[in-house]
Amino acid sequence: MTGRRTRAPRDHITAGRWPAATLDGDHAAAVAQAVARRLAAAMQEHGWSIAELHRRAGVNRQTITNVLDGRVWTTIAVIADLERALDWELWPSARDSG
Repeated sequence: MTGRRTRAPRDHITAGRWPAATLDGDHAAAVAQAVARRLAAAMQEHGWSIAELHRRAGVNRQTITNVLDGRVWTTIAVIADLERALDWELWPSARDSG
């Protein structure tokens, strides 16, 4: 897909609000959306704030916020650090990401 690196995941919204929005069919944006949903669910399940997840995972607070808000294409390293701290799979299977 052209322009993937210049458009944030949430820029692929066609209706609604991130992360529950309908997207334009971009598979990578759907994966980012699934990661954001799973991250929010894991944080809620643990009762952790962004500050607490930062403390436990060593991931910058703004990075966590940006992932949750669909503002960035995060890295595998960030996802791995978050998964380890949360003991939660954030990366979706192919069927979970559209």
